Amino acid sequence: MQIDFDFTSPDFEEYPPDDFTISFCRDDGYQVSNLEFNGDGMGLSGNLLNSIDFLLRSTVEEEVGIAACDTIEEKLEFLKSDVIDYFYNSINGYLVQSQHGNTSDPLEMEETILLSSSESN
Repeated sequence: MQIDFDFTSPDFEEYPPDDFTISFCRDDGYQVSNLEFNGDGMGLSGNLLNSIDFLLRSTVEEEVGIAACDTIEEKLEFLKSDVIDYFYNSINGYLVQSQHGNTSDPLEMEETILLSSSESN
C-alpha cells in the first residue's frame, strides 16, 4: 500500500504541521485466488461466471484496493486532530524560534555568540 500525505504549516521552519491531506493512495497488494459464484437455482449463471472468473479477478482486486484506501482516508479524517497533535508534540520541541528570523542557518547560534576577549602578554 502506498499513501502520500501533503502537510501544511504556516512555516515549516518554525511551526509543526497543522493540517494534512492524502494526495495519493494505492493498494495493489490484493490478490484474489478464487471467485466462487452460485447460480440461479439451476446453477447456470453461477457456472457461467465461474468459468470466466479469471476475467473478473483484476477488477475485484482493484475495487478491494480502492475500498481499502477509502476506509483509511475516512479513519484518518476522523483521527486528524490526534495525528496533528502527535506531530506537534513530536516536532515542536526541535523547532527553535530564531532571534534573527532565519532558522534555516544551522550556524546561527555559533555566529552570533559573544565572547569576551582578553589579551595577555
